Amino acid sequence: MSDREAAQRWEANAPAWIELSRAGYDVYRDLVNTPAFLAMLPDVSTSSGLDLGCGEGHNTRLLRRRAGRVVGLDVSRTFVDAARAEEAADPLGIRYLQGSAHHLPLRSRSVDFVVGFMSLMDIPDPAAALAESHRVLRSGGFCQFSIVHPLTLTPVRKWVTDATAIEWPWPPVVTSRTGRSKRPGPSALPPRTSGPRSGRFGSATTAGRWRDG
Repeated sequence: MSDREAAQRWEANAPAWIELSRAGYDVYRDLVNTPAFLAMLPDVSTSSGLDLGCGEGHNTRLLRRRAGRVVGLDVSRTFVDAARAEEAADPLGIRYLQGSAHHLPLRSRSVDFVVGFMSLMDIPDPAAALAESHRVLRSGGFCQFSIVHPLTLTPVRKWVTDATAIEWPWPPVVTSRTGRSKRPGPSALPPRTSGPRSGRFGSATTAGRWRDG
């Protein structure tokens, strides 16, 4: 897939993504992925950074509360517009740019860190994105990213919630009154039961970080 094709697909998907994630349906992000990602993030309180594939800006805003300065970048204009609208309503000093991870619109050696919250695997050429990330990093800077773990990309998947082996279709969906399919929030999931369980909101991910020498 080309960078242009990826941009078109994300642009088509952006309105639904914004609506559902802001309605609380991205439970993996809110309960697992983002807390774990931020827990392993070094001290960036005096650093400037880039959020690569920032989407509608949710994680970018969390990151900004820890960092000195943050720029968010996404290939989708709709995502960037939504992020800018949120910034206008509640300013944190974040600058949002529309652009490609293959050709970052930033000067070389201009940021102290680059992060990618579950975005690198959705970029057509991850190697080019990492090369560009390296280009914009200052000496001693770092890149930290999380991606979907291969275990969650198997052809057949089921979500077993606990020892009673209650199984739910993957990906789990509920239908709204508009007929639109959505991932369920916690209230739509089965009640907790006693005994050992596989993670009810489990999402197997892989995270990594490298530092520019």
